[in-house]
Amino acid sequence: MASSGSQTKTRGNHSGHFVQPANPNVATMPEDVLYHLSLSTSTHDLPAMFGDVKFVCVGGSPTRMEAFAKYMAKELGLDHPGAEYPNICAGTDRYAMFKVGPVLSVSHGIGIPSTSVMLHEVIKLLYHARCSDVTVIRIGTSGGIGLEPGSVVVTQQAVDASFSPMFEQMVLGKRVVQRTDLDQELAKELMQCATDLPEFPTVLAKTMCTSDFYEGQGRLDGALCSYTEKDKQDYLRAAHAAGIRNIEMESSVLAAMCSACGIPGAPGTAPHTTGPSCAHRPAWTPPSRRPGWPRMHPSAVGSQSDECAGPLGGSRCRRIVRTDGFGQHGRSHPGSQQKGASCHMGPGWTSKSPPESLLWVLLRVLQELVSTFCAGAWVAIVEEKVECAQPGHGGLASLSP
Repeated sequence: MASSGSQTKTRGNHSGHFVQPANPNVATMPEDVLYHLSLSTSTHDLPAMFGDVKFVCVGGSPTRMEAFAKYMAKELGLDHPGAEYPNICAGTDRYAMFKVGPVLSVSHGIGIPSTSVMLHEVIKLLYHARCSDVTVIRIGTSGGIGLEPGSVVVTQQAVDASFSPMFEQMVLGKRVVQRTDLDQELAKELMQCATDLPEFPTVLAKTMCTSDFYEGQGRLDGALCSYTEKDKQDYLRAAHAAGIRNIEMESSVLAAMCSACGIPGAPGTAPHTTGPSCAHRPAWTPPSRRPGWPRMHPSAVGSQSDECAGPLGGSRCRRIVRTDGFGQHGRSHPGSQQKGASCHMGPGWTSKSPPESLLWVLLRVLQELVSTFCAGAWVAIVEEKVECAQPGHGGLASLSP
């Protein structure tokens, strides 16, 4: 899912854009305490710790985001002997955060409220760190409508339970509605990446965001159920007819907030299930805040220099390069020649590497994690793998178009 605001109507306009909260009060605060992240502008050198961030990948489970960070480190050639990627938010038990080169991996819990709190503080973190040209990607779980398990959904628009592209909340007792439009250029870019990764079927579609996992998504197995099997099927068929292909609980707030702050967003969900019994894995909780918890030194978050050791190119890693095509490890890809140079996807990201190459790596990593973490599928609103329960089960049913 890719969000677009007035400042980022195209990817071209996004170039050179610094993250800016849609709140003028932030700039005048003598200190900004990012309480739920256990960070502060007065106790941490945020530009030194996070200034090189280009991609923020968020997902519900802390364990999943830690595993994702380690996997990204390997794929980017930053997984050196002795390298550690500590939980930057270890001083709190709300969220977990890991950093690998230009990629920030953050957990957001479940649902809109928890995701909103995380986004408020992460967006301010990116602002204080003076980050530019940042893209947000969500990795999580979702239910599929009319898709085979393991399908990937690139979200073109997030909609609510009435199929409207809006995010609604009460602010000072008043109803405030925000659009959930997404960055269409980013969506096209992701679909182009997907053509080079044919292992998983990929579609461009709408994603429905609900405020509840059970009745809100038409399940029959919750503690409450005020409808029949026929009611559920009629609703899911109507959703399918409206262009919706998956259902989750975070996409609308991510789209609205990223759009308001001019950040392209790609919420991605990742179901690890072959059946509904596998869909509810307990999240690991980071250590609780304790008196005397050591402060995080900037070097502990793993910022990388322009050069690093790696298996390709001897003592120096080969830069990740993307030309007109998408390269593979250690070999040129057909159609990827530009001015006689081969396009390589070698390990070893550098701060001078083009962000577009990272987008390709992220898409491939998210797809490959399917086989790493589950026998079923992963999802991403940007790449979204879908959980489809058996027809007639209490969970979501896989419908025929």
